Amino acid sequence: MIIPADKKSQFTILLSLSNVDVATQVKAKLSEAGYEVFFLPDQEAIVERVRQAAPHVILFSLDVLTSPLNDFVQTVVDINNEVLFIPVASLEQSVFLMDYREYNFAAVLPQGEGLPSRTLWAVDEIIKGLYLTYQNEQIIQQMDKIRTIQETQEREIEKLQKDLIKAEPVQIKREIEQFMKAHSKEDLIQIFFRELNQRFLRRNQKIFGIYFKYLPTVQSLVATQSLGIDIENLKGVGVQLATSELGSVQPQSITKLMQEGLGTHDFVYLPLKVHKSVDGAFALWGDGFILQPTDLENEYCLFQILFERTHLIKRNESLDQTDSVTELFNRDYYLSRIEEEVARARRLQKAVSVAKLSLDHYHELEQTLGVGNRDLILWAVAQIIKKTSRVNDITCRTDDNEISLILPHCARKGALLRAERLRRLIEGHAFSISGVRVSVSAGVSEYPSLCASAVDLEKSASQALEYINGKGGNKVCLYRPMETFRPEYEVPPL
Repeated sequence: MIIPADKKSQFTILLSLSNVDVATQVKAKLSEAGYEVFFLPDQEAIVERVRQAAPHVILFSLDVLTSPLNDFVQTVVDINNEVLFIPVASLEQSVFLMDYREYNFAAVLPQGEGLPSRTLWAVDEIIKGLYLTYQNEQIIQQMDKIRTIQETQEREIEKLQKDLIKAEPVQIKREIEQFMKAHSKEDLIQIFFRELNQRFLRRNQKIFGIYFKYLPTVQSLVATQSLGIDIENLKGVGVQLATSELGSVQPQSITKLMQEGLGTHDFVYLPLKVHKSVDGAFALWGDGFILQPTDLENEYCLFQILFERTHLIKRNESLDQTDSVTELFNRDYYLSRIEEEVARARRLQKAVSVAKLSLDHYHELEQTLGVGNRDLILWAVAQIIKKTSRVNDITCRTDDNEISLILPHCARKGALLRAERLRRLIEGHAFSISGVRVSVSAGVSEYPSLCASAVDLEKSASQALEYINGKGGNKVCLYRPMETFRPEYEVPPL
């Protein structure tokens, strides 16, 4: 798996090595790969930076520490328990570092030659793990626009169906019914191939075809599905397109592949586009006869409309999970994910916490500033939370005045620190609306130490938030279970 450079730039690395020349080389290597890297000279600077804005990884040599390693690690973990450590040490020192594996030590790098390259490899592997759990990034589009496009497609389908049924009432109706059974783009393409095959067989003719999927990251068309030939012999076969070929009716690179690779000179090239962007392409040809584009006109028109409709439905489903004001996930998504995360925590014997935040004096803000400005404040608060979140945190707007954070692998003390940090950031933030100062209250709970299920985790965090709101707000409250409560298993408080 390759992480795009624009995603790598979201991860921060703190670097502190006693050998400045080597540190410069390591920083250059990581920066060239796309990471945000900061060189800090000593332990004091590292700790101060963690307090200001916690990084994802701290890469350090033991000789930059001015206190015992235990104290340094504990200090950082007390500030933010999600930070990962990569120490650079001699082989002798590496032995006792094994005891720190449970304290966020993600790797140990031996001193010596090739350290910059070895560092990049280790960081890449660690960041891949974080990136795979990243759930917060979603496509944010305006729902009205998507629905309008979808409704237009529905009208086009209806019109096409009426027009074509007049000419071939049974066949066209059956084709539409077949296409409507598809659950994915791949299903649609397979049905298209099958329907074409049956149509030409009725004429005692046989056709062959290949579908090339477009991969925008490498700007290439790659064979993924076929008609009449074994796709296993073709998978991965494809061509890289020049920029000028993207809008081409028939790219020269495809022509060359078909002629030299398959010995096919007469074929029909059909580009498949969604919203004017290339999604893939078909290459179709006849067995013993020359296939003409007009032979495929009606079928391909119907297929394109239904293909785009499927694409829009999938996008619409993702948008249904998003709150339009804050651009965070919505309550339905939150309720499904909290069940998943508690189940995963139980399986791994780890902790998962929920922190709920609400604006203090919410209704007064609305009455004083108006709904529009209130929503701007909510949006700004959401951006602060997103900007300071770990990649695997899940942030949702769960009520008019409630933002909920699901914090996987984070116990109660870590969740309290996170909530308190957010409270202080928001309290000190200068909002664009002149003269406005905003504060928040937060309720925190954790499974398994404070509750026994996903339902209880949601309920207990809400109770903690409600309690602290009743005490005047602008504070963080940790839920306290009944004295008789016993957790399913024990986890450290951090």
